[in-house]
Parts: sequence; C-alpha cells; structure tokens
Amino acid sequence: MSLHTFAWILPLVFLLYQIVIDFLDLYPFNDINSRDKRLRKFEVLGNYPPLIIIAACF
Repeated sequence: MSLHTFAWILPLVFLLYQIVIDFLDLYPFNDINSRDKRLRKFEVLGNYPPLIIIAACF
C-alpha cells in the first residue's frame, strides 16, 4: 500500500472509530444515554468535518 493510499484511508478509519464511539452503546466503555444531547451534537459537529476534510484533501 502506498503512502498516498494510507494517508487517504487513515482519516476514514478514525471517522469510523468516532461513529462507533458516538452512536453505538458500548456500555462499559461509553454510556451514550447518559450524555447530554447538546454535547453529543457539538462533538459530532466538531469531530467529523475535520476528518472528512483531511480525507478529501488527500
């Protein structure tokens, strides 16, 4: 795998990780039901666009 491909895939892997952490209830690790919905929305809007932009730029 070339470095160019790796640089394109790695932000997408981080994005997938963020989606799993933010939207799947993995109770011992994250309790998404107890978190404030406004905070979750802020986290989504703050974390996802940079990863998508980084992947698109590569």
